[in-house]
Amino acid sequence: MLFIRLLVKMIAPRVRVRASKDITAFDFTTNTLYYNAQNTADSFGFMRHLREEHHADPKLASPGVWAVLHELGHYFTDDFAEDDLQIRDEETARDSKIIQDLYYSIPCEWEATEWAIDWVEAHPRLSSLFSALL
Repeated sequence: MLFIRLLVKMIAPRVRVRASKDITAFDFTTNTLYYNAQNTADSFGFMRHLREEHHADPKLASPGVWAVLHELGHYFTDDFAEDDLQIRDEETARDSKIIQDLYYSIPCEWEATEWAIDWVEAHPRLSSLFSALL
């Protein structure tokens, strides 16, 4: 958790970081990034979506780094909008490319991912360093 905090504070000093027993997510009401190492960008097809829909190389960072950067992308793109698609059955979402693509194509999710891609491409050494540390 130390390296997650370091990464977040380096990019967004006003964002709090807390461990999560649930999903990795950003809470706008408290400017808090909740991080669960067991539930990162790899969990719900994010890495596949990154490659297939955004045409980005998922290998440029680890799933944990992608997860943190995606959530910070919400912070930096002011994506406070409620997601139009609420996924109620996590098991179905884990196995359904259609549901995954619908979710990650919601404008606020898309913009957060684009912000993460831009950050990784602008900071390849830091992306590699934090990927190795996480």
